[in-house]
Amino acid sequence: LHERLVREAGDRFLGYSSTEWSDCYVFWSTENSAATTRAEAYEQAQGWYQKHASTRHNFILPMCATWHYDHYAGEWGGVSGFMDEPGIAPEVQLNILFARGAARQYGKPWHSYVAPGAHDAHTWIQNGYFIKNRPYDAQKTPTGGSSIAWIKRMLYLTYMWGTSSLKNESPAYETDMTVDGHTALSPMGEVADEFFAFVATHPDRGVCHTPFGLMLDRMHGWNGHPILPDICPQLAWGCLPLDGSDHMKDAIFQTIYPHQFDAFNEWGQLSPTPYGDIFDVMLSTAPFEHLEDYARLMLIGDVAADMDSALIDRLDRYVHGGGTLVINVAQLGTHFPSELLGVNVTDHRITSNTAVSFNGDWQIDGSQFTLWRVDPREANCLLTTNDGSPLVTQHVVGAGAVVLTTVPFLLQDNLNATCFLPNLLAWLSDGLLPFQVFGDVEFVANRTDNAWLLTLLNHRGIYKVPTEREVIDQRQRQRVRIVLRDAPARVTDWINETTVTVRKDNSGYQFDIDIGPGDLRILKIDD
Repeated sequence: LHERLVREAGDRFLGYSSTEWSDCYVFWSTENSAATTRAEAYEQAQGWYQKHASTRHNFILPMCATWHYDHYAGEWGGVSGFMDEPGIAPEVQLNILFARGAARQYGKPWHSYVAPGAHDAHTWIQNGYFIKNRPYDAQKTPTGGSSIAWIKRMLYLTYMWGTSSLKNESPAYETDMTVDGHTALSPMGEVADEFFAFVATHPDRGVCHTPFGLMLDRMHGWNGHPILPDICPQLAWGCLPLDGSDHMKDAIFQTIYPHQFDAFNEWGQLSPTPYGDIFDVMLSTAPFEHLEDYARLMLIGDVAADMDSALIDRLDRYVHGGGTLVINVAQLGTHFPSELLGVNVTDHRITSNTAVSFNGDWQIDGSQFTLWRVDPREANCLLTTNDGSPLVTQHVVGAGAVVLTTVPFLLQDNLNATCFLPNLLAWLSDGLLPFQVFGDVEFVANRTDNAWLLTLLNHRGIYKVPTEREVIDQRQRQRVRIVLRDAPARVTDWINETTVTVRKDNSGYQFDIDIGPGDLRILKIDD
């Protein structure tokens, strides 16, 4: 049957869907005893995955949902592509981010399995409470599940992020029955119908522009924040206590996508990012040819465990070729060359709670953090404590630079993010796009041969709890200002094909866009 399917379907056969393989491994696998080290947990997961993939002829379309193990399927082989599952649950954007990152690292397509149904909602967390303390089941109420605005934004978002196909986990919700017994499109179906008409007439979406790479340690086993913490608590690989490297991932991804770990109201299930959707996730096994696609490369987690001569060589070539590497003192290992850092790292530790910019024009006070003393040689100090101890240094190397952060894993002593992390990410991402976006929105940049496509999504103003209809707050309408570096030939609204007026003033070329609550706009900016 497999041979016939491959022969007759050809390239229309995308692979055997794994469904949520990482969830199955963590939740229901009883084949392995609890691991005591990350290496042991990694080996057990690899054996489990490869055993199941072999029964599907090693032609798997792996999908992760709650646990971000997408890259492991690429590491262990037998994949035909990758699939995300964005549902109404915490870390929706991270589900897509990891799937697309894996697809790019291993040279495969990726697909989206959008889950708008009540059973895939945040009701998972609260429903036990509702059944016990209220007279109804949140999963069965007619007003359960996502808002129509959520499904619309998710369709357009995954399309502009680069998905190869879209599937609705609950396609029956797209139809309804009229009073006279005929089948008709539901409100969800009408949104889908409009979306597919848009795709048919706008096939050239270009490539989603992601110049900022995030490199994770090979055996991270990071679970994020599980949506069923009472069944499976937040542990690495589902069984190991968290350490600083895990909390670093929490801190950075929560800074990039604020409120991603909030569960109850749909408001928090998609979040604007102050830096734009400019990130890709990869493992430390990524080849040099992949690294050189990124202007910035930030190491996240316990990359010191992977810091062998081969990885150092790839990072060295990346920096000399023009890239900016961001590395933390806890990630250096024993072999990372000091000549790349431009500083001497000492064993002396001090504490502070203040970050000051190198020119002293701003200061941030937070909770106490511990830093390693470093003595700058050729490196410049970008951030210091109030007594002048370096927090962030930059060393120009070849055509690129190495940025060193001296607070281990960028964590305060209470394991929250350091007070200066948002400023650091803002500085690193500045100038990576040819325009600036001012407004509380998510924005995605795509590049075609002769234009930029800018997708703006307003996630504010739609309140939706599991048991009620959505409430729309018109006060959350966003007025967004876009400032362009260069004069555009023209700007058009890509959905309704209207022309947008661009004005020139002392700050450059700019225009304003109004976006209703829970709505989106796509703008085409011609060169």
